[in-house]
Amino acid sequence: MSEWGYRVIHNSSEDGSDEWYSIQEVYYDNDGEPNAYSVDLQIENDTITGIRTQLEKMLKSLDEPVLEESDIVKPVNLSEADGLEVGPWEGMEETDDDGKTWIYESPDGGKTLYRREFGDYNKKEQIREGE
Repeated sequence: MSEWGYRVIHNSSEDGSDEWYSIQEVYYDNDGEPNAYSVDLQIENDTITGIRTQLEKMLKSLDEPVLEESDIVKPVNLSEADGLEVGPWEGMEETDDDGKTWIYESPDGGKTLYRREFGDYNKKEQIREGE
């Protein structure tokens, strides 16, 4: 199973005229290489202490080397996809009719597919078994 952590990502527009930095959840493959990241990260938790812990982890990410967005697989918006037969899988997200945001992850390049609700790192649902 891949690991994740907060990291600073450097982004720039296609023509290079604009650039910015953001803190995102970065997911790593089994070799420890970054292969996906979150988009529009929100700071949310069910307690103030939980928010504080999340912010402290984000602050620690400022001491790590900055990752270039172009070095990480870019997420795909599932609402624009035609079903689930597209890739890359890592880091894809979708918001359902109930307003829940789901993050899709695959430890094997899309053969096995899991989804979890955004912000819930402990409960994953397998929605496709590896071939």
